[in-house]
Formats: sequence, structure tokens, C-alpha cells
Amino acid sequence: MHDRAKKALARLPLRIGMYILACTLVWLCCGQAVAADSRGEASALALAIGKERERLQQATELSDDKRKEQLARLDQAVEYLDRLQQEQQRIDQLRELVARAPSMLGEIRKSRPPAALDERVVSGWSTKRIGSELKRVNDALDETRSELTQAEKELADLLAAAKQDGEELARISVQLRRLGNKGGAKDASTLLLQQAEQAWLGARRDFLRMRQANLSALTELAQARRDHYSALQDRLQANATVLNKILTERNVASLEKSQQKTGKEESALPPELQPLQKEIDDLRAEQARIVARNGELSAREDQVRRQLEFLKNDRARLEQALKLVARGDELSSMLRKRRVLLPDISDIESELAEHREALDEATIRQLELDEALRAPLLEARLGDGSPAVTTRGNEDETHPELAREKQRLLEERQKVLSDLLLAYTDHVARLSSLQALLHKELDEVQDYHAFIISHLLWLPSSASILEFSPVELIHGIGWFLAPDHLLQLASGIRITARHERGKGLLLLLVAGILFWRQPKARRGLSACAEPVRHPRSDSFRFTLTALFDSLILILPLPLLMVGLGVLLGSNPSVGDFSLRVASGLQGMGHMLLFLNTLRILCSKDGLARVHLDWHPVLCDALHRQALWLTPLLLPLVFLHSAAAAGVPTGFVHLEGIVREEPRGVMLLGRLALVLMLLLLSVTLVRIWGRKRPVMRAFLEDARRKSWAQLHPLWFWPLLLLPAGLMGAALAGYDYSASFFLARIGTVLWLVLGLLLLRDLLLRSLRVAHRRMRFRQAVEAYQRSDHDEPSGDGELPQTELEQIDYGELSLQVRKLVELLFWVLLFGGLWYLLRDLVPALGIFDSIKLPLTTSRVVDGVPTEVPITLGDMLFGLFMGGLVLFVARSVPGLLEFTLLQRLPLSQATRYAITTVTQYLVVMLGLVLTFTAIGLQWSSIQWLVAALGVGLGFGLQEIVANFVSGLILLFEQPIRVGDLVTVGETTGVVSRIRIRATTIVNWDRQELVIPNKNFITGEVINWTLSDPINRLILPVGVAYGSDTGRAMEIMREVAEAHPKVLDDPAPSVNFEEFGDNALLLTLRAYLNDIDHRLSTRTDLNQAINERFAEAGIEIAFPQRDVHLDTRAPLELVLRRPGSGRGAEGEGASA
Repeated sequence: MHDRAKKALARLPLRIGMYILACTLVWLCCGQAVAADSRGEASALALAIGKERERLQQATELSDDKRKEQLARLDQAVEYLDRLQQEQQRIDQLRELVARAPSMLGEIRKSRPPAALDERVVSGWSTKRIGSELKRVNDALDETRSELTQAEKELADLLAAAKQDGEELARISVQLRRLGNKGGAKDASTLLLQQAEQAWLGARRDFLRMRQANLSALTELAQARRDHYSALQDRLQANATVLNKILTERNVASLEKSQQKTGKEESALPPELQPLQKEIDDLRAEQARIVARNGELSAREDQVRRQLEFLKNDRARLEQALKLVARGDELSSMLRKRRVLLPDISDIESELAEHREALDEATIRQLELDEALRAPLLEARLGDGSPAVTTRGNEDETHPELAREKQRLLEERQKVLSDLLLAYTDHVARLSSLQALLHKELDEVQDYHAFIISHLLWLPSSASILEFSPVELIHGIGWFLAPDHLLQLASGIRITARHERGKGLLLLLVAGILFWRQPKARRGLSACAEPVRHPRSDSFRFTLTALFDSLILILPLPLLMVGLGVLLGSNPSVGDFSLRVASGLQGMGHMLLFLNTLRILCSKDGLARVHLDWHPVLCDALHRQALWLTPLLLPLVFLHSAAAAGVPTGFVHLEGIVREEPRGVMLLGRLALVLMLLLLSVTLVRIWGRKRPVMRAFLEDARRKSWAQLHPLWFWPLLLLPAGLMGAALAGYDYSASFFLARIGTVLWLVLGLLLLRDLLLRSLRVAHRRMRFRQAVEAYQRSDHDEPSGDGELPQTELEQIDYGELSLQVRKLVELLFWVLLFGGLWYLLRDLVPALGIFDSIKLPLTTSRVVDGVPTEVPITLGDMLFGLFMGGLVLFVARSVPGLLEFTLLQRLPLSQATRYAITTVTQYLVVMLGLVLTFTAIGLQWSSIQWLVAALGVGLGFGLQEIVANFVSGLILLFEQPIRVGDLVTVGETTGVVSRIRIRATTIVNWDRQELVIPNKNFITGEVINWTLSDPINRLILPVGVAYGSDTGRAMEIMREVAEAHPKVLDDPAPSVNFEEFGDNALLLTLRAYLNDIDHRLSTRTDLNQAINERFAEAGIEIAFPQRDVHLDTRAPLELVLRRPGSGRGAEGEGASA
């Protein structure tokens, strides 16, 4: 009995195996029968659909709309049949895979990756064998990567199918039930559509059931394939690395050996040939360096490719996990780990910049080597028959051995140059390939980072604060005070002191010097405040000195905290506790830096209060709040920063990764965060509250009244920020609250920095404005003392004869304000761009224009987006505004320090404005992405328009440029154009304005000044001649009259002594003796008043001398050969009046 039982037990595995085999055969046969039935049903449906389509096309009783409707149903039924065919193929593939799964799994488990190559063994291979083996390994590696990617995708699909297939089967059952419950179809097309959909859903259901029934076996197979190809890839990659290393070392060794050999031969060469041999040695050394560098680039390229593949696969797995995992805290933990392990974007960008520079240098070196290779050919072509060639031939005949050796060296040099050029060609190719891979990695990391942030910020990282236990809080406090952790911190400090001794000593030295300088800085701050309060002693250098002293008072302790935290966190091996302490020190140092900045700037003699014109009440409030917040916030910030060491911020930099997250520590950090936000909310209310002193003072200040009037619009959103973050932290979103709080801190630093920069610029503007106005007042006072009052005949004053510094100051102030807002919004966009996905909508709207951009190293035509257009228009508007402010900006920054005339200054500012406008157009087109190929049709249309209708405008524009550059006329010149004489007041892009003697502004096109005749009275020499004609009566003493005229001219202060005035007796006139006085004046400004003075003086002197000024005379001769007839009439009649007039 016992033997029979043992035999039955021995036959039991065989019976079980036979039973499983029988069941499998039955299942396969049934599956094949079902598949055959499905295919037969599909063929019947396809045949019925074809017949119905032919019937509908030939039916005349149906309207066109009915026919189209039923034909559309048939088309949809055909689509379902196509899906049915695809599902049948997937069922067949799955059935075959299930049947082969045991054997495939056995083969995979039996297979082993190729043996690892030993460097000592490979070193004995030939170079040819190493090269061929490397090619084979690389081909196998590419194939393995593809198979691994496919295996990982299959495994991810199967893991997702464990949850999704059941849900999809339930949906299919509902759909099939719905289709079965429908009544009889109205027409054949509807019936065929229902049958096709039912057939497809049935096939889809069969596939899902089959996959669910064999899910464990398929998953096991997919995991085995994934592990197999992963191990195979690692082994192939290691073998490829070994082969690459040996091949590179062998090439470098060959080059070094050749270099050593030639070095020994160099000493035996004649002195004339040694420089050539040394050049060859240098080229070989350079080739060895490039070959070695190519090997490094190849290894780095493989590393980046593996990293890129890992990122893509890991992101796919993470996206799959996000669909499957339901708990938010688990997802948050997974995402945080991924976020920490991502490559640093700044490191990739730095490497890209290095490779870009190296690529430029290599390309230039390529050109140099190519030129060096072609040099002998060029010399041969250009040197035929030249004396140099003749001389060289004579040397060859005289020293044949030297000539042969030189020829050998030249040929060797050409060969080395050729090899080096090939090495550089390979170097450029590897650099380009690596650069393209790094660009892909950078894009992948940025996208992955944005993907993580977009999900991480909206997931809870822990349970609600209501679920915490006081025991956890006690554990958190104990964690910070645990002796083991304190010993770990001491060990971390010793390690850091040993590895970072130089940086630590430098930090202590700088902090010590700053502490030592603080008493002197306090005295200097007070000393700089006193001169600033008095306009006569004010200077911008006091502001710069106060800024330097303020930095000394602000920096020492925050610098020490942040520096110690950075040094402690720079060593990844110091442990989690040390890394959290380092994070706490850095966060505490940054908070102390911010509070110290507010406290020092707003102190009694602080920079903001005295120099930058901040409101005293606001300074008092900020100074007071900073004082009481400092001792309360610093310990809270330390606890929160230590707990949130894994949160990515711009304030904490750790080289190591904090892996553990003790619940008590996280709870302690969350409570510290809530208390911090509560204190900040109270501070906001105490400073910016509606009834607080700051708001009352702003209401009484004209410049700040608008801010006070808009108080509800900005105060409540500002107060809701800490309140919302506090609620998020209490609800379990402490990671999100910490992240957003760090971004808000960065925004606060941005706002504070831009405010200080703006106020410093405005402060320098006020000082410069006051200095210029004072200088202008002094010059006006000096002119009023030395110049006589001018009469009515003075030249018309133009608007630019005296600079309006108030207007220029307003221009620069507006420019500074615009710069502040542009930098503020640009900084906010840069800091918050990954938090506001809505901003990306502008880049998704594509316009019907294209531009050429480099994508993966290849120029590609890409469409221009609405974001590009808006950015280009913004840049254009900004540059146009800057162009309007150019006069003030140039005057305050440059022109006031140069000895230039007003006309020259005007020309410089105008030309600069034109250049800025042109630059704005270029920047606009560049930002938009428009190129010549995109806008050449527009340029052609403009050309046609210029040819027909815009000739005069273009001519005037070009003429205006000529006037500004050549300066035949300048602002302030006295000119005569045609019959018009006046002073040039402004030169614009199209026309020039002249103010004549009647104060009328005449606008004359610029073309007239270039093509017509223009008299410029003050172009090169302001000296002008004044001509005064004087007529004396016949019989007068002309000699005395000429002497008096000369004396009058010489006595006038405006008449020059050299050239001396002259008086000439011109001619005998009809009524007078004509004398002419010619006198020279120093300028044109007092020409009319001087003429008046001279005429008046000559008239008075002639009267005293009894010389009569001639007046017109007429002699009437009457014909007396006959009696004269007189007619007398009464007054009042026309004839009488006429006669009277005639008689008179």
C-alpha cells in the first residue's frame, strides 16, 4: 500500500502537466474557432455593406440628404470593421505570445550577456580587430536600446492594464447591452452600423479577457525581457567603453611614439631645418591631444545618450504611475524624489556654452590647417619665375643633401597637417553631435521639471494638521537634539573644515573685516547724511559712500550664516542631519539679510530715508517692524528651512540629497511655517493697514496719494498671499506652501533691488539737474552783467538756444520709470513662468509666417507664434519710447561733459534718435523672427510705392540726414533761403523750421537746402560786414563827413578794430553826395541794433558839424514862351478842386 501511494505520488506531476496541456489545447482550439467565427462575421458584414452601398447609389426614390446620411453610416461601419480587423490581429499575436511565453521565458533565463572584456586581453588585439569589434558592439548596443525601450513600454502597458482592463470591460459590457436593447433599425445602414460596432466591441472584449487571463505570465515575461535587455545594455556599454579607451590610448601612444622618434632625429638635423622639425613635433602633439579629446567626447556622448533615454523612460513610467496611484502623499513623495534626482539645468547650459566655444575654436583651426595645406600649391602657382624660386633652385644645386632632407620634412609636414585636419574634422563632428544631444537633454530636463512642478504643487505632501499627534511633535524636537545627530553634525563640520579649509578661512576673514569696519561705517553713514540735507553741499558721491557703508552694516552676520550653510552643504557625505542644519543656516541667513537691509536702509541716517527720498513715516514703520521681527522669525525660519531641505528654492543650495523625511521633523517645520506666515500677515496689517500711519501719510502726499486711494485693490490680495499659504500648509500642502513662499521671497528681493536701482538713478538725476540749473543760472547772470540790453532789432530767439533742463530731466525720469516697470514685469515673468501655464498659450497660436531657426544643429523653417509677435511689438514700442528720451539721456550722461555747441549737441541727439529707431525696427523683426525671405514681398511693394508716390518724402528724409551729418546749416544759424531770412530752430526728418524777423515759423522741406542756393551767415565765421550808405548835400565838406563817420564806427563797442572800418566816397548822386561806411561785427546777433546805433550817432554828429543830410529834390521848368493860363474855381466842385490842385 505504501509503495502504491509512492508510485501514485510520483505520477502526480505528470498527470497535472498532461491536464494543463489538454486544457491549453482546448482553449487554443476554442480560441481559433472563435477567431474563425469573427473573421467569417467580418467578411459577411463587409459583403453586406458593399451591396448596400451599391443599392443606395442606384436608388432613385431617396433624396440626396438621405442618401448622404446612410452612406455616412456605412463609412462609419467600415471604420468599425477596420478596428475589428486590428483587434483580430492583436488577438492572434497575443495568442501566439501566450503559447510561446514559457519557452521564451526559459530562453531568456538561460541566456547570459556577453562576457566582459578585459583590458589586458584587449590590449593584445590588433587595432583593426579592436575597430571591427567596436563597430559590432555599437550596432548591438543600438539594437539593444531599441529592444529595451520596447520592453519597458510593454511592461508599463501591462502594469496599467491590471487596473484599466477591468474598467474598460465594464464599459464594453454596458455598450453591448445598450446596442442589444435597441429596437429594430429603420434602415439597413443603421442595422449594419450596429452589427459592425457590436462585432468590434466583441473582439475588443475577447482581447481584454485574454490579456486579463494571462496577465501574470505576460507581466513576468515583460519583466524578464526588460531585465535581460537592461543587463545586456550595461554589459555592451561597458565593453564599448573599454574598446574606446584602448583604441584612444593606442592612437595617442602611437602619436607620442612618433613624436619621440622625431625628437631624437631633430638633434641630428642641420640648424636650418630644426625649426621645421619642431613645427612638425608640435603638430603631432596637438594631434595627440585632439585624439584623446575625441575619445573623451565619445564617452561623454554615450553617457548623455544613456541619460536622455533614462529620462524619457522614467518620465513615461512616472506618467503611468500618476494614472494608477490614488494617494496624493505617495505621489508627492515620488515626484519630490524625481525632482531632486534631475540633472541641474545650469550645469547643462554651462557645458553647452563650453562646447559652443570649443566648436568655434575647432572650426577656425580647421580653416587654418586647410590654408596651411594649400599654401605650397599657392606658392608654386604664384612663384613661377620669381627671384625666390630661382634662389631656392640655386640652393638645391649647391646643397643637394640639405634640399632632399628639407623636401622630406616638408612632405612629412604635409602628411601631419592632413592627419591633424582629419582629427579636427572628427573633433568638430563629435562636438556637434554632443551639442545636439545636450540640447535634447536640456529640453527633456526642462520639460520633465515643468511636468513635475505642474503635478507636485497641487498634490498634498502630508496629512492634514488636524491628524497630527503631539507625540510626533515631541519626536521632531528630539530628532534635532538627538546625541547621534549632534555627533553626525560635528563629524560633518570636521569633514567640511578638512575639505573646504581655504574657503572657510576666507569666509571668516571677510566677515571679520566687515565686523571690524562697522563702527566706522556707522559714523560714515551719519557724516554722509548731513551734506545731503543742504542743496549747496549735496553730491551723488555721498550717496555712493552711504551705499557702501550700508552694505558693511548689513552683510557680516548674514554672510557668515549663509557661507557656513553653503560650506556644510557642499559635501554630500555629511549625512541628512548636517544637510538639514546647512539648509536651516542658509534660510536663516537670507531672512536676516532681508530684515537687516530694511532696518539699515530705513534708519535715522539711512540711505532710503535721507538719500532716496522714501517717506519718513514708511521708513519708521519698516525700521520698527524689522526690529521686532528679527528675534521671532529667525528660529522659525531655521526650523522650516531644515524641514523643507528638499524643496527646490533659490535660497538653499545643497550638493547632497536629503533622503529621509521623519514625520516629527516635517510636522515641526510645518508648524514653524504657519507661525512665520502668521507673523508676516500681522506685519502687513501693521504697516499697510488702512488706518495705519503710513496710509494716512500717503493720503496727504500728492505723489503717493494714488496708492492710498487704490488701497483695497492691492492690500487684500497682498494679505491673502500669506493667509492662503497658511491654509495650504495646514491642509497638508506644505511642500506647495514652501515652494510658493520661496518664490514670493525671490519676488520681494527683485522688487526691493529694482526700487533701490530706480531711486539711485533718480537721485543722480536730481543732483545732475540741480547742478545744471545752477550752472545755467550763473551763465545767465554773467551774460546779463556783460551784455547790453538788446533792442527790437535783435535776432529771433530759437527754442534750443537755451537748454530746458526741466524737460530733459522729465524725459530721463520717464525713461527710468519705464525701465523699472519693464525689468519688474520681465523679472516676474522669469520667476513665475513655470507656475503660470496660461502664458504658454501665446506660443501655441501659430501665424502664417515662418522663420529659420536652428533645431538640433539643423536650420529648420518653423512658424512664427503669437508670442513672438507680441514680444517683438513690445520690444519695438520700448525702443521707440527710449528714442524719445534720448536727448535727455545723452545730455545728462555724456554731452554735458563735452565742450560742444548747442547745434552739435542737437545733431548728435537727432542722429542718435534715428539710430535707436532703426535699432528698434531690427530688434522687432529679430524678435518676431521675420527674415528677408518672409518680408521680401513687403519690401518690393514699398519699393513700388517709393518709385511712384513717396519720392519727395524719401528725398527730404535723405536730405535731412545730409544736413545733420554734413551740417551746411545748424540749429541757431542765420540763413537766407530764397526771399526768406531767419534763424534755424529745428531740423526734423522731413523739413527744417526757420524763425524769421516777424517771429513767424516757416517750415521748409529739407530738399530745398540741398538742391537750392542757401546763404548761411554764420556757417564757418560769425564775423559779418555792415554797410551803411549816407548821402550829404551838394556843397558839404565830404572830408569832414567821412572823418565823422569813421570816428562813430570806431567808437562803437560792437564794431571790430580788425578789420578796421572804412569810409568811401562812392559817387555823385542825383540828389546827394553818396558816402558808404563799411564796418565789421563780431557776430550776427546784434546786427540790427548796431546799425541803429551807428545811424543815430552819424545823424547827431552831422547836425553838430553843420553837415546837411541830403533829401530828394526836383526842379520844375515852366515854358514861358507863351502866356501862362490860370483857372480859378470855387472850392467844393470837382473841377474847382482839380483846378486848385493843379494850380497848387
